[in-house]
Amino acid sequence: HSLRWRVSTVPASRPRSAVAGSLVRTLKRAAEANPVGLRRTLRSGSPTAVARNLLLDGPLYDLRPDIVHFEFGALAVGREHVGRRLGASVCVSFRGSDANYIGLDTPGFYDELWGVADGIHVLGEAVWLRARERGAPADLPHTVINPAVDLEGIQVTERVPTTVGTERRPLRVLSVGRLHWTKGY
Repeated sequence: HSLRWRVSTVPASRPRSAVAGSLVRTLKRAAEANPVGLRRTLRSGSPTAVARNLLLDGPLYDLRPDIVHFEFGALAVGREHVGRRLGASVCVSFRGSDANYIGLDTPGFYDELWGVADGIHVLGEAVWLRARERGAPADLPHTVINPAVDLEGIQVTERVPTTVGTERRPLRVLSVGRLHWTKGY
């Protein structure tokens, strides 16, 4: 909690009236913070694409990050340029939905991302294997960090012994996540 002030987020959108001012401020900030990255951005495509990238990347130039972390693999698609333009490393967290569902109908959906990611985090060995099937190179640095709960920190309520699965006491199961065999339900 004491480090919250060090976490920065990028606004999802801005009012149209603020766009022109934002572009001008972003150009100034980018020129001061990373002129090489700004030149790359300005040469990155159509005027619309350049403006979009400047608006999205603008707040990042001020931060001068060493590492840019994408919380989901799908969020990094189309934003692969960010690390190179900011002079930062890129790491990406992959969840089951990233590996098993998103972009399946697009061949090579993650190919550009595999080429720029400095490392990825996966939630389990099965997600890493699936990422490999989808083109992740075997030598891509990766870390498996299984989601877990510290049971020492949870006070378990003692239940009154009763028969579960009856009309008076039906079995109730609560799970938050995909209904998939890999979850171990």
